[in-house]
Amino acid sequence: MRSEKEIVEECVATYEARKSARAPWDAQWQMIADYFCPRKASITNSSHLPDGQKEAQIYDGSGYYALDVAVRGQTSDIIPHDQVWFSFDPPPGLAGDFRVQQWCQQATRLARLHLSASKFYPQSYEFVSDRTCFGTACLYSEESDADPNVPVVFRHHRIGSYTMAENADGVVDSLDFEKRFTARQLVEKFGRETVSAKVRECFDAGRGKQDTQFTVLHCIYPRAEAERIIGKMDGVNKPFASVWMEKDAKQPLRVAGYDEMPFSVSRWSTWEGNEETAPYGYSPAFMALPDMRQLNLLQKCLDVLAEKKANPPLLIPTGFKGDIDYRAGGITWFDPATGDAARPQAWGMEGDYGLGVQRADQKRSQIEAFFQVNMWLAISRMERANITAEEVRARVGEQARQFAATYTLLVTEWLTAQLMRFFRILLRRGILPSPPREMISSDGRGNLFIPEPQVLFSSRIALALKEADNTAVGSVLSLVGSIAQMAPDVMDNFNLDEMIRGSARNRGLPPEYNRDPDEVAAMRAARAQAQQQAQQADAVEQMSRAAANAGKIPKDSPMMGLLGER
Repeated sequence: MRSEKEIVEECVATYEARKSARAPWDAQWQMIADYFCPRKASITNSSHLPDGQKEAQIYDGSGYYALDVAVRGQTSDIIPHDQVWFSFDPPPGLAGDFRVQQWCQQATRLARLHLSASKFYPQSYEFVSDRTCFGTACLYSEESDADPNVPVVFRHHRIGSYTMAENADGVVDSLDFEKRFTARQLVEKFGRETVSAKVRECFDAGRGKQDTQFTVLHCIYPRAEAERIIGKMDGVNKPFASVWMEKDAKQPLRVAGYDEMPFSVSRWSTWEGNEETAPYGYSPAFMALPDMRQLNLLQKCLDVLAEKKANPPLLIPTGFKGDIDYRAGGITWFDPATGDAARPQAWGMEGDYGLGVQRADQKRSQIEAFFQVNMWLAISRMERANITAEEVRARVGEQARQFAATYTLLVTEWLTAQLMRFFRILLRRGILPSPPREMISSDGRGNLFIPEPQVLFSSRIALALKEADNTAVGSVLSLVGSIAQMAPDVMDNFNLDEMIRGSARNRGLPPEYNRDPDEVAAMRAARAQAQQQAQQADAVEQMSRAAANAGKIPKDSPMMGLLGER
């Protein structure tokens, strides 16, 4: 086993190498932030304070507007804090078990309750902002003992503060991020005896020195089997290593671990290289940056032209005598005998302002198209309009399909991963109720475990994307219904129960509204038995009538002959 000092030295070296390789992205992110998100424009510079000089170089806010609409649209239509947008469903193979369904419903309610208190929503806003602007975003979740009602605290790591690496499957599984801590914060978090001598010196000097800042590095990565004892689950033997250190002093602060990956990194779309695949993503802002730079210059020129139109430059003859009155309604005297050439004249205003506005509008529309502004505004307007939910889903579905590719990455890389970690933490800490026996499985070697539930999403965007499935079900049933009138056996090709359940689930119907399949089967069996009994009663009644009428048939009639033969 390596010593903590050796682990720290390797972590610092790895971080510096990855940070150097990240430099081209740093420069690009800085330029994107300047035009689209100035409050995050501290990537290649160390200043974290407002800088009015940078904003003074921006002459058009279309980039700010497009990003803001896209981010607000995603957060309100994918993870709305005031609506139900996710639920835990029984694992495959247990979907029909009613007790498991009830337990998953309880787990969903408790997860929603604790999620609201965990800073998930404000931190997720920053996550979505980074992902839409820079193409890459990171959200970290840490177990907390400070408040029993807040078992997990979510933290967003700003772009440019971390490096990362992917495994062979293209999943980010290693993260190194740096953060500034004051001497007081370091002592509070890690203890006085753990920090370096320099930190202790600042802390012991009193309040005047306790705010001195130090760079802390936190490295998270899969722990090699050679560095852990399989079967032991203490901090240094957990599957994912967690190494905290003072970066400059290379002082180990804490070496521990996680049961599962504690962070989620999501990309808008992946950035493909020639020989290597970079782990960082590509975003609408990357695509819109050339248009935004041109629009900024064009708007600057239009502002200059408009100012010249309002306050034009003057051409004054060299021999002009007197003062020029620039006030509204002012009077300037000149000698008419000298001719028009001797009087002051406006000049230098030949630019075509209308053409410039037209070009600016074209650039602005292109930028908004990259961020799908029209789609997010349309969804917002439809929600406020007096139209049915069915119409909303149908219209949004057409727009949302344009967003489907990056939404899939958002769900797999971020939402599902974080919700499953949140579920496991709540289960480990006893916040969730004890699972039913049906939920407990064995791995065949005597080890018991609880299979992970499925995560279902029911936000506006999720339901809109599922509307295509509902449309398919409706069109198939409409087609088959007309054929079934002539050939009823055609319905045997479809599992109608699953089609109806799936359509209800796609429309966001809560799982508890569905009957238990066993209950449905019992109801159908009872109904079939009742129908059979009714048919038997009808048959007995018909036979009784036939017997009663037999005496009224003439003995020499053909019918009496047939009855006699029987």
